[in-house]
Formats: sequence, C-alpha cells, structure tokens
Amino acid sequence: MIRLWKRVCNIALVLCCLAGMYGAISLYTRLRRCPRYLQGLVNRIILRRDFADQNTQFRWFMSATGRSPIGSYVDLSVYQSGDCVEVCTGYIKLDSPKDAQKEFDLTLKMADRVYERTKRADSGGTVTEERAVAHLSPGKYLILKRNGTQIRMITSQSLAYASEFERRTLAAR
Repeated sequence: MIRLWKRVCNIALVLCCLAGMYGAISLYTRLRRCPRYLQGLVNRIILRRDFADQNTQFRWFMSATGRSPIGSYVDLSVYQSGDCVEVCTGYIKLDSPKDAQKEFDLTLKMADRVYERTKRADSGGTVTEERAVAHLSPGKYLILKRNGTQIRMITSQSLAYASEFERRTLAAR
C-alpha cells in the first residue's frame, strides 16, 4: 500500500512539473508575441482597470474571406494588442437591407445585454444606419453597425479595446 502511494505521489509530482513547464513555455511565447502582456494582466486582474487609448497598438494576426452558409460575402480579421487582447472585426454583405436588418436583430437576440442601440434616419424617416453595443454570453463584447446591406461587427473580451478599435477604423475613413 505504501509503495502504491509513493508511485501515485511520484506520478503527481511529474505531472505538476510538466504542467509548470507547459505554463512557463506558454508564458514565454506569449511574452514574445505580446511585450505588454504582464502589464495588461496587472491592469485587468489586480487593478481592475480595462482601458485602451491612443498608445494601444493593434497588430494584424490573421484574416479570412468567403461565403457564409446563407450565401453572403464575409470578411473577418483578427488583431492583437500589445498585451494580447484580441479584437475580431467582420464585414458581412447581404442581398437586401431587409436581410441585413433581420441578421442584425438575430445577432442582438443572442446577446445577454444590449448597452446601447442607436438609429440614424434620412430626411424621409427611413433608417439608413444602425449601431448597437452588446455583451455576449461567453464574456465577449460586440459592436455592431448596419448600413444598408452591410453589417460590420467588432468583438473583443474588452469593451474598451473594441471601442478604441472602432474609433480608429472610423477615423481612418
């Protein structure tokens, strides 16, 4: 019985060492990719501050284009900040404004909470642009904009980073 207990303890010790090595390697690779990773952790976890400002840098990480299951054109890109906060931005072009409105509303129905929803209308009273800010269930924030047949979305684990990314992309136009 004692021998069995020693074997179990040795196996547990080896597994703990492997987990520690994996954690160290993972931290090392993340620090190489994101030089401000530890600073971001301190800000978000210890100081409970979530902010992004003009000094926040976003690097392109990956992108994809194609057709969705309903046949609409989709373009997705993922950017990463210096402290490893990912921001995903997407663009969907649908067949009609009615389809875009339907997709916009369906997306917002999936949200846990909608913080803001604004509409912009033309002189005739027809809604030409719509914007919403929402929280999705697995801890993601969503900024959604509809303009005619197009829907643009920005998602991130941080509302501050998503808002800063939106501000920059609007300023670039």
